[in-house]
Order: sequence, then C-alpha cells, then structure tokens
Amino acid sequence: MANGLQMLCLEGQYQDECTELTEEVFLSWKSDLSIHGNDEIPGLFFAFPPGFLSGFSMTQMVSSMILQDLATSDLSITEDTAAIHGNILNRRGWIQKDLHNLHLLSYLRRGRILVLQNIDNCDRASRRALWGLIGRLESASEEKLRIVVSYKRGSIVRDELIGMESICQSFSSNERPVYERNLSDSDYIEFLMERLCVSNNGRQRISTNLERLVAMSQDNLSSIVKLLQSHTGWPDEESPVALSKFGDLLSDISPTACPAKVLDSILRSVDNQPALCWILHWIRHGHRPLAGREAGSLLYYHENSTQAITDLPSMTQVDYHLNQLHSWLPAVVSFKEDRLYIHDHVQGILRQGPNYIWNESDIVIYETMVSFLVLHLTHETIRAQIESAFCTYLSYYLAAKDNIFPQIIGNSDGFLFYAVQAFPYHLTRSHQAIQSLDSALILPDGNLTPWAHMFWSMSNPFSRPLPKAVTCAYDLLRHQEGLDQDSREILEKIGGRISGTKKCEPMVELLHSLQAGDETAALGYVHNIISDASQQIFEDSDTTETDDNLSWMPVILWKATWLNMPRLVGVLLENKTPVDIPDSNTSRFPSPLYLASYLGHIHIVRVLLQHGADSGVLREDK
Repeated sequence: MANGLQMLCLEGQYQDECTELTEEVFLSWKSDLSIHGNDEIPGLFFAFPPGFLSGFSMTQMVSSMILQDLATSDLSITEDTAAIHGNILNRRGWIQKDLHNLHLLSYLRRGRILVLQNIDNCDRASRRALWGLIGRLESASEEKLRIVVSYKRGSIVRDELIGMESICQSFSSNERPVYERNLSDSDYIEFLMERLCVSNNGRQRISTNLERLVAMSQDNLSSIVKLLQSHTGWPDEESPVALSKFGDLLSDISPTACPAKVLDSILRSVDNQPALCWILHWIRHGHRPLAGREAGSLLYYHENSTQAITDLPSMTQVDYHLNQLHSWLPAVVSFKEDRLYIHDHVQGILRQGPNYIWNESDIVIYETMVSFLVLHLTHETIRAQIESAFCTYLSYYLAAKDNIFPQIIGNSDGFLFYAVQAFPYHLTRSHQAIQSLDSALILPDGNLTPWAHMFWSMSNPFSRPLPKAVTCAYDLLRHQEGLDQDSREILEKIGGRISGTKKCEPMVELLHSLQAGDETAALGYVHNIISDASQQIFEDSDTTETDDNLSWMPVILWKATWLNMPRLVGVLLENKTPVDIPDSNTSRFPSPLYLASYLGHIHIVRVLLQHGADSGVLREDK
C-alpha cells in the first residue's frame, strides 16, 4: 500500500449496486492490509441513506466519524483530542467549517481508509467542500490515505471530480449484466420470459402479452415490467393471486404506454384517493424517508382531523393504517428496514408531470404540509408530551455539566419525532407560512416555543447552542445552516417588527453570525462595532484604543482564520489588530499565519503576509 492520497470512484447503475461495490472494495483492502501486517491502519465507513430531500450533509458525516473514532480507540489525551474537546468547551458547538477543519487536522492527514457510500445522496454544497479538502491534501500528506466514494451512474458527482484525475481513479460497473446487453428486441423478450415465468407458470399468457409489446423500447418495457413486479410481487411471491394480478395488468398495457402512465393507472385504482395523495406528498416532499409507523400515523391523522385529537393513536390503530399503505404503495416504495424508500426505478418517474396523481396538488402542497405540522405541534396533547420530554432531558443535561450529553433519538413509533425534526425543512419550503406564523415564532410564550425546546433536545450536541439561548422558535430557526437567504430575511423582518422583541447586542449578533458561518453578516457587525467603539474613543478623551472597546478583535481574528473568512481577517488587520498575536487557548498554533498555512487557507495566508505576518514563527517544540 503506497504512501500518499488515492481516491477510488465507483459508479453503479442502482443504489444497491453502489452499496455492494463499496463493501467489496472496503473488505478487500482490509484483507490485503491484514495479509501485509498493516492492521493498525483504521478504516471508517459512512453510508449516505437515500431519500433525504434536504440533503444528508458532510457535517453529519464528520461528526459521526469523529465519534466513531473516539469511541473505538483506546487513546490517551493527544493534541487532536484536546483540540476537539477544547473547541466544544470554548464554542459550545461545532459548525460545518469547524468539522471540516477537525476532519483535515485529525483524520485526513493520518493514514486510514475512508469509505463514503452513495455520496450522491449527500447535499452538493458539502460535497464540494469535501473535494476542496481532499484537493488541499494532494501534496500535503505522505500518509497511507485511501478514500472510496460510490454514486449512481448519471450523477453530477462525476462532473464535480473533473480536475482531480491525478489522485482519482474511476471504475464503472456494466450498465446491464452481460447477458442483457446488446440484445435484439426478440431476444430481450425471451430474456424477460426466463425471468418472469418461474417453473413455466403462466408462460403462455405472459409470452403472448410480451410479444405484443415487442415494438416498445427496451427501456420503457423494462421499467413497466419492474412496476408490475413491485406492485404484484410476482415472481418473488410465487402464488396464484400474484401471478393472476401480474397477468391482468400486463394484458392492459398497450405498445404506446409509458412507465408514468402505467404507474398513474395503478395508483388511481386505490379507492381512497385523497388519503393516497396525502401520503404520496409526504413520500415525495418529506424531510427524509418515513418510518412505517410514522406513515401509519400520518394516515391516521388524515382520517381523523388533527383538531379533533384527544389522545395519540394506539399501536393497533397505527398498524391498521400501515397495512393499508402496504396494499396501496408497493409499486412506489419498498418497506425494507421499516422505512418507505422510493424504488430506484420509480425516482425518475415521479419527477414527470404535471398530469399525474402524484403531482396534481404540488402548487399548494408545501403550505398544506406546514399547516398540518403547526396544528400538530401546537395541539394541547402534543405540546404536553413535548414539554414533559424536554423537562426530563434538561435535568439530565444540566447534571452532566461540562460533559457532552447525547441528544434525544426518536423511536419512530409515532409521528412526533419526525414532526419535530422536519419542521424547519418544511417551513423553509413555504415563505408564506413563515410570514403567517409571526408571534408563534418570536415570542417566548409563543405556541411553537415547546417545539423549539424539543428540537434543541434532538439536535447534534456538537453544534447546538446553550439551552438558555433558546427562548423561542426564532432563536433556533434563524441559525439553521440549511436556511435559504429569503427565509432568513423574512425571519429578521418578523423579529424587527413584533412589539416587545428585544434587540441583541452587536457582539452577540457577531458571535451568532460566526456560529452560522456567515462571513457577510459578520463583516457588517464588525464594521458597526468598530464604528461605535471609535465614536466612544473620540468622545471620551480618557479612553484609549487599548481599552476593552476593541479587546475582542484578536479573538475574532483567530476565529476568522479558523473559519476561512479572509475578508473579515482583512478588516480586523486594517483596524490595527496585531497580526502575530498568539492564542491563549492553544499552543499548537503559535500564530494565525501558522494556522492558516496548516489548514491550507491560501487567501488568508496572503492577507496576513500583506500585513507583515512573521513567516518564521514556529511552535516551541519544533
């Protein structure tokens, strides 16, 4: 195993194929390492699950990696672990940029195998951030670092990797099995016959109908057959009922049919169309794939208005509605691992429209979903359950003192935990909904304040604020990393016009903007603080620039260097912040220039050197 950084990119036709490819490579490499006596090189495996429309992020991946490594390694306190613990104590949280830097310092620079399975399920912005980190390491690490990524064929991931050919090798599996490629239409019909006619059951009927469809494109015919297989269970379920149902549906297919029309016809055969459409919207537009009982609860609430809830549904009621979904949706989703995952071959079909059952109400669906969540989360019964859970959790959290205390993990037995975690995602899909909530978001006694407390309890302990900082829903929403700019502006307007809302001090706002990784906002606050301090100095002849007015600037300089905010660094240096000032919290990095160089923050290095930074500063132990 040669030194240096190498990355292997695996393309598969479907999600399951990508999964198998990465697992085979990972196990093969670990086996080779064992044979050559390199068992000490660790391997970390991370899978990005499908269906998270908000995008599973690298922040979650790196958090998981760090916890996995610390939990499985019997390590003494090192510079790396001290830096991790120090950062959580000083900042009470990690944001995405923190985690990328920790990833770079503590993990990517050390020899290991890192597997990122189905990386196309990760959000694009954080993928690009990871490629940037890897690119910076190309010539900076001599350790045995191996990275494996897998993604489906046709993904934009391939385009993102252009320019990384020196470290990246790509492997693409065959689009179809060898025996299925380059077949004539008649041979392809024969291939389908072999797959569908188990023990010659129904051979005559299936053969007749497939031959009738020989003029159809192979891609369309393949997709339609998969839809019928998913819906009926044939041939995996070898029963007369499944065979009869498959044969009946195949008989109804015309040579001009397309997969979308076939799926639309299957779904329109369900008796309860309003309930079906309701569930389809949550499947297509939900924050993540629903667990079985979450979906069953949603169907229960649709049939029993949220406003009429006097108690939570029983498990018997939830399971009854879940059984209905099993009969309605097999053509659309699989129920493996007790989650409703959209079939790979259906993903593209559900993006077609606009005249199909799954997108008839798309124009208003986001407002409808948010309205339902608000009614659910603010209902008296649900609020009581939330407040009780939060009070119990808070008592344990406070007892832990400075120790990191894990968040609440939902059990997916009902809809509550999904509603709590998914609310910000759904809210930002409807700007009109944000505007309509006003006081429920901003006031400490607003209807959504219990939600805010519960959301905090379920948030990543490395990135959430202190509990006392969460006085209302607004406090949490405005600093969500996934919040789009329009939603952020609407929230700020709400905060500015509601009577009684207190304005935060500029320094508090500056720290909030740094916590959110928002350099533009931080620049504005810094300009205001410096301007106010300068005015005070001018008015008070006894005050000097070394007073506490500007004593915060070195601390912010270090934070800006760590977070790769070159414009902010420039403003601080232009206002007489010492360029080589040490950080009292660490001896690992003797100067901002040393830190910026180590992290590869090139633009900051240039700014620091332009302002006279000493390039000869070294650590005391060097």
